[in-house]
Order: sequence, then structure tokens, then C-alpha cells
Amino acid sequence: MVTFTEDLSYSDSKCIVARSIKASKTSSLHQNQIDSDAVPSKRREHLLAISSFLFAVIWGFGAHLPSRLWPLYDTFLRDSISCLSNYSELPPSDSVFDLHVCPEDGTLAPFTGQYLGSRIKGIQGTFYPSPQTEGLLYVVDLLLSEGHPVLLAGEAATGKTTFVEVLVEPQHPYINSPIHPAVSTTHLRLLLSREVQGQSQASPWTGRHPDSKGFLLFLLEDLHLAASDPEKSCQPLLETLRQAIDGTVYTHSTLELQTLQPGVNFLATATVPGFYERPLCPRLSRLFTVLALGSVTQAMLLSRHMPSMQAWLERFPSVERESVLARALVRASLEAWEAVGKCFMPSPLRPHYRFSMHSVSQLLGSLQLLPVRVGSRGFVDCLNHQEHLRRVSGLRGTRLMIMMATRNIVRLWLHEAQRTFCDRLDSPRERSFCARLLLEVAQNVFCCGPAPQSLGKGYEEEEEEEKVPEVESEGELAQWEDLSNSGSETEEEEAPYDLPVTTGSPSNDSAPPAAPVRKMTMGNMSQKTTQEEGTRTSSYKLQPNKSKNLYQKAAQEDMVSPLLLPMLLLRPQERPSDLVFSQELILESNSESSNLYLERQWVSLEEQLATSAAQLRLSPHLARCHSMAQHVARLVRVLARPQQHGLLLAGAQGTGRCTAVTLAAGICQTRLFHLPCGSEEAVLRCLREVSWHAGTLGQPVALLVPKGVDLTTFHRLLALATSGSFPDLYTEADLENIEGHLPRDSISVKQNIKKEILWQR
Repeated sequence: MVTFTEDLSYSDSKCIVARSIKASKTSSLHQNQIDSDAVPSKRREHLLAISSFLFAVIWGFGAHLPSRLWPLYDTFLRDSISCLSNYSELPPSDSVFDLHVCPEDGTLAPFTGQYLGSRIKGIQGTFYPSPQTEGLLYVVDLLLSEGHPVLLAGEAATGKTTFVEVLVEPQHPYINSPIHPAVSTTHLRLLLSREVQGQSQASPWTGRHPDSKGFLLFLLEDLHLAASDPEKSCQPLLETLRQAIDGTVYTHSTLELQTLQPGVNFLATATVPGFYERPLCPRLSRLFTVLALGSVTQAMLLSRHMPSMQAWLERFPSVERESVLARALVRASLEAWEAVGKCFMPSPLRPHYRFSMHSVSQLLGSLQLLPVRVGSRGFVDCLNHQEHLRRVSGLRGTRLMIMMATRNIVRLWLHEAQRTFCDRLDSPRERSFCARLLLEVAQNVFCCGPAPQSLGKGYEEEEEEEKVPEVESEGELAQWEDLSNSGSETEEEEAPYDLPVTTGSPSNDSAPPAAPVRKMTMGNMSQKTTQEEGTRTSSYKLQPNKSKNLYQKAAQEDMVSPLLLPMLLLRPQERPSDLVFSQELILESNSESSNLYLERQWVSLEEQLATSAAQLRLSPHLARCHSMAQHVARLVRVLARPQQHGLLLAGAQGTGRCTAVTLAAGICQTRLFHLPCGSEEAVLRCLREVSWHAGTLGQPVALLVPKGVDLTTFHRLLALATSGSFPDLYTEADLENIEGHLPRDSISVKQNIKKEILWQR
């Protein structure tokens, strides 16, 4: 829910009126010439003035409203405008926000897609606009062209950053300054002072500066992440920003108050308050024109992920019904996120129990690790396993191979869902409950099973569960035609209390090719978690009479027959935790098959890990431990992907986290750095070296962070993981020195490389 408040600014409304009138005269929305004979000039000018005023009213009073109020606001405005005697009713549209001033007749007309289409031309499949995008872009352009600061507010994963990168940045000269706790008022004052003195071109913060007229735009992403001062109960960085928007800034060196150049404007983004986001101070938000983005809906996520998932599935030669399977994968991910998020809520002792829409994107992105042309290599124990599937399904030949390919993808989804949602949970009991929850979601979505009744059970109500039965009788085989409702349940899992790696970094479709820095942070779980678990256990229930799931509305309409029978999802006596997709855990293998992300057997992985441990002079007995093999396989999964980071938590000392990271880094041929706990200079020296190897040399790097780092270092690591850099990482002298030592024979490094490119790399 959007909780930002904004006092309606007369200047903002006046700006929208003026700009809409100007835009209507030179609009690119319509290319036809105005027929002066069709509409009398005075009548048209009169309608144009009224329409521009109504357009300003629509956005001036409703732009900051949360999307749940948009239907009510739409009805209210349409009823009010219908009472005007000298103005016709508004044309039909999905929302009043979809209307713009039509220059031909001076009335309000729906957007046709032409304005947005002219801006996204040439973007290859990386941007999927929502119905709100065109109107939002139109208003953003109007406001920025007149120098009015704009704040884009919305929930996590609503597309704020993508909107700015794809639609705003190419049209404006800008300076990009991501906001995070490592950015202080000193850094912001330095950035603004350089602009006052006309030195912005020398700033390493500078982004692209195309040759275009207009305002220099400061892009300030994630205002909610600004550091706070607990003593003064404020956020000093945002106070400095508020002063800059008012037109003044203190110089960095003398703290002399100077006037900011009038050609400077601000575009900011912020996530609405949730589990950890802070609300913005009204003194700051009232200086912006707040534009609220719509909440994430099923239709929005389907339009965002369906094209890429379907394109990926179409590359598999043995997969059919790609559209149905792609929709099922997205639906299952949405339902899993909703179910897990309701059961496991974050708390002060468990801040890592936080699942957002980014978890859905992460899950769907991890599926594409599976190679598309695996043939029989995508299945464990292929001959015996294929015979079992043949007997159970009754299929032969091509139909059997199609079913096996579909089954492999569904099993991959179940594995990746456990890695995304289960791995960060503290106790074996919680992970077991979450795994059963995910299994039931998979059965319901992919196998067309009924809504699982056991989702309403808490831990104390769980009954003893049955193993997956062997299915051989003719009656059971006939269930394929009858769309069987039978399901398979899992046995209570017994995993070590050690918390596996929690992977997570929002996927970035536009990630640079340079190798990223992976960060592994270690910490100790509080001993109070056991006590808290006792009070939380009874609350881990899904209400049996809960409201209908938003993502089940399209459940059956897309599937004439099930994608997979429930008894085919898991093998007899198999539990969800037994599933493992991984590359082989061997050192320095040049074999293509060993580096493929395929379904494996734990016995083989444990033997490979013991051999690798012996080669690294580590204890092979520790490597043969099943829990160690689990951790290493999951760490390898993290290190094998770009821009992935992990947080390793344990209930006690000596659980083997450093050993697991060492093994995983050796298997992935990743250079492992250990962050020192010494002086600040030693820490910065290590971070510079890590950035050099990852960004400049393009080498895979992992940084192991001990538990005793101070808060400043932790904030810098957070900035390094999210933005790729942080203030004070490099000085001007450092950049000049790096430029002199660049390998000139590298194809990717040009002779005329600039400091800005160095900073980005």
C-alpha cells in the first residue's frame, strides 16, 4: 500500500496544465494535420483549455493514490465530469489515467500506444510495459521538461528501476547516484558542489551525457535506503537533498551556502514502507510530484515473465505445450511466494525471513540454468528410471520422451523453489514444512490436483505422512485419462540445524559482462531463536477459510489435461529434499558434461566432493558428510551464476562454513578473497583488489566476509553487491593509476578509455 503523502501543489497542477497545452500543439501522439474546418477554432481552444485542466486534475489529485483506490477515483471523476454542461463525458478507457489531451478536437482521448512505441523502438525483448506505463511516461516527460522533481513510488519489483533505465535515461543528460547507507551527506554535497562549480564532467558518478537540451537530471534510486541518525531521529542525507531541491547547497570544502544551478532537476525512486523500508519525511516528499506505480498483479507478472519462459521452453526439442507449461511455471512461482510469505514472516530475530516479488524473478531465472539439449543426460539412473516411468505412465517412444522432459522441468522447479524459499529458514522443521508446501503447490499447478487440504495444518497438527507409493496396477495407470486427484506427500525431513546458503540478488537483464563480486557473509544466529520458534510455531498455518488465492483464477482454463501425473513427480520413497540439480563437484574439469546443471545423485556428488577435498588437502571424511555435500552443492550453484551473493548462518561455531566455501570456490575455479578485520585501510585495499580482479580482469571472484565486520564495512559491502561500487572506493589518483596499468592487449579495453568507464567496470 502506498503511504506516501503529498500536499497538492498549485505549481505542479499549473505546470501540467501549461505543458499539456503546449504538448497538444506539438504532440507526437497524432501525426495527422488538424482540420480547421472540422472543429471551429474557438470551440477547439475552449475544449483544449478544459481538457488540459481536467488532465491536470486527474494527475494532480490522483497520481499519488495507491492502485487499490484507482477504481473508486475513476468512478468519482467520471461522475463529476459528467455533470459539466459544456463538456462531453469522458471516453471509455481502463482508467482516467489512460487519457491524454487530443490536439485534433481538444478533448481527452485514450492513449493508442504510439507515444510509448516511439520510445521503446529497438529494445529487444527486455522490457514489457504495463497498461499504466504510457500514461506515466507522458506525465513524467511533462514534469521533467519543466524542471519539476519527480518521485516514483511503488512496491518492490514494480519496475521502477527498469522504467527509469529504459524510458528516461536515454532522453536526458543525467548523473546516477544510487542511495544506500554507505552514501553520506559529505558525498552528496561533494556531488552537488561539483555541479555548482561546473565540474560534473570530471565526476566518477557521471553517467551518459547525450547531446540534448534540457535539465541535468540527478537520478536518486532507493531513497528509503538512506542512512538514519538514531540520536537526531532523522536521515541527514535526505535533509541535504531537501535543501538541494529548494535550490541551495553547502560546498564540500568550506560549507559555504551556494545557489544550485537552475538547470538541475531530480528524479527519485522509493519503495513504499514494508518490513524494513522507512517512510519518507513529508517535508521532503511534498517537494516532489509523487507518482505511484500500480501494485504487482498476476497479469503484470505473467506479461513480464511469460515471453522469456516460453522462448526458453521452445528451445527444448522434446517439450510440447510450451505456452501452457510457461504459464504454469509462473503461476506456481506466484502461489509458492504467496503461501511461503504468509507462513514465514520476518521478525527482529529473523530479518532474513523476507520474500518479495524479486524471489519470483529469482526462481524463474534460476530455471534457465538447465541446458536445453541434454537428451538422456538430464535424468539420473537413466535406463532403470526410464523403465519405471514407462511402466507407471504407460507411454512409449516419443510420448514417453516428451513426458520425461516435462517431468524434468517440473522437478527442476521444485528443486529451485526449495533453494529460493527453504534454504533461508532456520530449523529442519520449518524447512520440512516449507518443502511440503512447495510440493503441494507443484501438485496443484502442474498435476491439476485439488486445492491441498493439508495447507491448513500447522506443525502441531501434522500427521504421519506416507511414502510415495509404487504405481503399477492397471487401475492406477488408468488415472492418466481420469485426471487423477491423488497426490504424493513427503516424509518429515531430518536436516542439520545449520542454515544453508541464502542466495539472492534481484536479476538484472542488463547486467554488464564483467565478472561480478560474490559476497559470502558469515554470522551467528542468536540463541534466542529456539525460544522464538516455540512461540512462532503455532502461527505457521494457512487459514483453511482464507480468501481465494489471486493466482488461482486461471488455474484450470489453460490446461485441458494435466502436464504431469502426481505419482510421476517423485520417485517411490523419494522426498523433495532428495532432489538435487548441480554440476559435478570436481576440480578443474574441462569436460562439458561435468559443468552442466543437471539432475544428479547424492551418492555420486559425495564421492566427487571427497576426492576434491583430498586434492585441496581438506578432510575427506568431512566432505563425505551429507549435510556438507548439500551446502557445497548449493554454494556451487551460487558461485556459478553472475551477481549472486550468499549469507551463511549457523547455530554454533565450527559448522564448516569456511570449509564449504573453500570447496565451492575450488570447484567453480573462483578466486577466493578473505576480508580482513584490521584497519579501514586494509579493508579498502582488499575491496579494491577484489574489484580489480572482477571488473577489470574479468575473473570470477568470491569474497568471504567474517562475522566481526563493523557497520560501515557492512554498508560498503551492501553497496558493492547492489551497485558495484561505493563512495571512497577509488580516488581520482587511483583511477589514473588503474588506467595506466590496464592490459592494452585486451579486446574489451579501448585505448581511449575514460574514468567513467573504469568506475562502471
